[in-house]
This record gives sequence, C-alpha cells and structure tokens, in this order.
Amino acid sequence: MKKQILCLIALAIITVIVSVACSSPTDVENMAVTEAGPTPPPEFPEDNTDNKLTIDTNQGLIQFKDLSFKSGAYYSIYDTTKKMYFYADVRVDENSKPYVRVVTKDENGVVVEDEGKFYDNANGTGAVYNLEATRYKSNNRNTATVTFTEDGYLRIKFSNYGADITYSLTDKKAEEEISKDGTYIPESWWGTYEWVQGSGQYHLSAELTVTANRMSDATDVLAPDSYLGDNTWSYYCGAGCGQYTTVTFGRNDKGQRIVSEVIGGAQPYILYIHSDDK
Repeated sequence: MKKQILCLIALAIITVIVSVACSSPTDVENMAVTEAGPTPPPEFPEDNTDNKLTIDTNQGLIQFKDLSFKSGAYYSIYDTTKKMYFYADVRVDENSKPYVRVVTKDENGVVVEDEGKFYDNANGTGAVYNLEATRYKSNNRNTATVTFTEDGYLRIKFSNYGADITYSLTDKKAEEEISKDGTYIPESWWGTYEWVQGSGQYHLSAELTVTANRMSDATDVLAPDSYLGDNTWSYYCGAGCGQYTTVTFGRNDKGQRIVSEVIGGAQPYILYIHSDDK
C-alpha cells in the first residue's frame, strides 16, 4: 500500500509539472491538472468559500485544535475506480501538546496508511510549522512542513514524499478519540456491526458484536490485547486466523460508526458498519 501511495504522489508531480509548463501560475482554485493517460489525475480538494481560518501570528499550533482537513481524491493506478483521500486532524494529547495526525483513508473511511502524529518540537507560531513524527507502528522518524492559509487550506510537504499535499478545511471537528487508555469501549459504540467489505479467507462473519471489552463474530471471540492509541486495538483472533489483528473504530464521511479490521498487518481488510447507522 505504501508503494501504491508513493506511485500516486509521483503521478501528482508529473501532472502538476505538465500543467505549470502550459500556463502561468494561478491561485488554488485554478490549479486543475490534466493527463492524457488512463488514470485520472488527483482532484483538488473542495472549495472553501464558507470555511475560512483566522490565523494569530502570536499563537502556536494549538490555535487550530479540533480542526479537520481532507484532500481531494487520489486514484489508484491499479484500479481507477478506487479513490483514496489524505486526512489531517489537529488534536491535543493528554499532556496538552498539540499535534497533527495524518492518515490515508479509502472512500469507505477505512485507514489504509497512518503517517503518525506530527508534533511541533520547535514551538513555532503563526501559519507555518516544522513538525516531526514517529511513524505509526514503527521507529521511522518523519518530518513535515505544514502551512495553514486564511482561505481554509492546509498544505503539507512530507520529507518522504516528493510533492505537497493540499487539504481543505472541513465542517466537522477532528475525529473523536473514543477511549483515552483503551481499557474499555464506550457504550455508544456497542451493538451489532454489519459486514460491508472484505472477502476470502479474511471474511470471518457477516456480523460483529461489540461490547465493553470484547468483540465477537460467528467464529471467534476477540479478547483485547493492547491499545495502540487513535481508536485502534490489537487482538489475537484465535482459531479463525491464528494471528494478531488490528481493529480501528471511527466514522466515515457519512457519520456512520465503522469498525475496520486488518489481519496480520497487511491488506485486505474487513469493514463493518453499525447496523443502527445503515
């Protein structure tokens, strides 16, 4: 998946170069790119006519807390019907330190790549910050320069990507963290979740039942092993697959409660939606 995302970024660079070579620099609304090949170019994020930012040059990253940003669609070079989106949420941790959490999700809202939490160790102020992160589930360090704009956009240049990603401010707040320490799943997330995506040996059941400290389906009872943070738990899925799986709670763009399950740290994944939200 990481290779696929890097291919998408490379494609974005090529298309932007072609566009710039054929026209003079323009503002963000006119940065449309075209391509003669079969893969559609990445889409620019939604217009921010009603979403503006007030930027205080004397305040740090915390001034943007609870804001959520989303990129336009990036299309898979392997399947042009599939879209992926980059998300950036500004949050504050238990020590009151602000950070930007950056993830990539598919069109169903399932996280397919997690770049980690980016902290401002330099204590910057204003619109531009040089951030540093330890990548999710690894020890790889990554840096990024993030720029907030008053017209409601966020631009991030990652040290491991060759192009800037542009995000648009959304109406919703940053995704809630449903458990601070992972000791239990809140009652508002209990209930029956119906299978909507995932197949083959990874598709264990048509339904998933969630209670305070366990999840179960037709073949396995999954006892919590450890909380990884950001609404993600690690479970041992027992006889059904014989290995560890990560399970993440969240909401898709429709506001539906979802559970995504990745077995063995690799795709494909399973996606469930709460039956009361369908």
